[in-house]
Amino acid sequence: MSRSALYKGQSGLGEREREQERTFLCPVHFSGQWLVARRLPHPSGTMSKVFSGTMSKTFALVALFSSLAAANLYQVPIGPQPFPTDYDFTTNWDNDSCTISRSKAFDILEGPNTFSTAADAHINSPKITPLINRTNWEQWEFDGLSHNGLSLFLTSFSRDYSYHFFGKGNLRIEVYMNLADGTSVRELDYVDESIVIDCPTYTAGIWNSSDKSYSFHATKDLKHIKLMFDSWRVNGTYKLSATTPPVHADGSLWDPEGGDKPGVTELSPGLYYSIPVVSGEMEVDAVVSGGRKLGFRGKGGSTRLWANNGWLGITEGWKAIRAWAGPYTFTYWHVTFKKDWGTMFYSGHLFYNDQLLVGTRVGNVSDTDDYARITANFDAGISGRFADKNTGNTLEFVSPSRDKKWRFELEHILVQYEMGVGNGDGLSGFANRVVGGEVGGLQYEGRGQTEQTLFPEYVSQWVTWLIFGVGFLGPGKDYALEFVSWFF
Repeated sequence: MSRSALYKGQSGLGEREREQERTFLCPVHFSGQWLVARRLPHPSGTMSKVFSGTMSKTFALVALFSSLAAANLYQVPIGPQPFPTDYDFTTNWDNDSCTISRSKAFDILEGPNTFSTAADAHINSPKITPLINRTNWEQWEFDGLSHNGLSLFLTSFSRDYSYHFFGKGNLRIEVYMNLADGTSVRELDYVDESIVIDCPTYTAGIWNSSDKSYSFHATKDLKHIKLMFDSWRVNGTYKLSATTPPVHADGSLWDPEGGDKPGVTELSPGLYYSIPVVSGEMEVDAVVSGGRKLGFRGKGGSTRLWANNGWLGITEGWKAIRAWAGPYTFTYWHVTFKKDWGTMFYSGHLFYNDQLLVGTRVGNVSDTDDYARITANFDAGISGRFADKNTGNTLEFVSPSRDKKWRFELEHILVQYEMGVGNGDGLSGFANRVVGGEVGGLQYEGRGQTEQTLFPEYVSQWVTWLIFGVGFLGPGKDYALEFVSWFF
């Protein structure tokens, strides 16, 4: 395998990636900071290339955002912060002020447990105590995308009984990676024990066996996260420094002093969702199986998910987006409810200069409420190989009360991963070229990632085994997954 395209040097970018950065993007100094953007002519009706507007509108927006921030302590943006070099990421297991949640591979609580949906609880704290049972699960997810969109790192730490029939236990690690040479790597591992320690200044988790260890350490203020991997599948580190405040499924900011508010963390019936880090500066430095290197800097985030049923029991599919363009950062997720086909639930967040501009759970046009609306595109870009052949999406955030609209065009530029589940359906992940901003104002270019999933009414157990359990087959499982998945 050629190593010439792998990331090199301190910058984390190889020659190919540096050239594409120069081709696609150029720096623009705007509102007191350097933004990655490209200014284009204004061909009427083509919103993906509209680069018009006035500085007066921009300064007015900045003033508006400042006033909103002053009204809410937790709206103050974190801003770019270098990853700390003097902070001790060592986990102290003997601190009496910490709470420890421990689970062995096959531990299951027979009967009801404590299932927290509280809006004011710390987002990274365990939601299910003392153990998961046969229906509920929880997950800590972390991801990162290079500035040119070509390299991906995504991993999740799970406590989940859903796949007990594999015989490997309930403690799972999933890792998805795109290397700079275009290679896609998928790793799935099971471990003997998971421990989450919740302390006054941090939350840390370790999923480990005698011969391997995967861990995360997140500061309590949700500003910094460090992951460490020590196994033959992946060895290295991931670092994330947040620039945005945390948010909940309903669009609101997380407020640890705001008390519990019913429904705030619920995305759809039975599925709960909060985002500790919507966006931040990230860096990954790892070696994967076969000695291949993954190293890059870019944008990243973190997500918390927990549910009272398995994925196949609560949803028919979803579309999830995390992206940025100039001063804008946004997330979007809609879920199609399993028990009422066609009923959809939404969550959307739009940030400007790291301040929350629009947060909503409304996904259809409204005359009164802020909403986020998505439309699939079928023209420019590439599509996946399953039934949904869209080549990208148009995502709009609208605030009727402010008479404002922001539109972003997302074009698929790379298939990051795909898994078939039969009947022409499956899961696809894409890297996106993103262009957008306020309608009638300055437009910016950036990058993002989209995951779209559609499940058939019935998924054979052996297909589920293939998708979620093939990881324990060993080094050859990636090829097996790629080969068999093509039949769907």
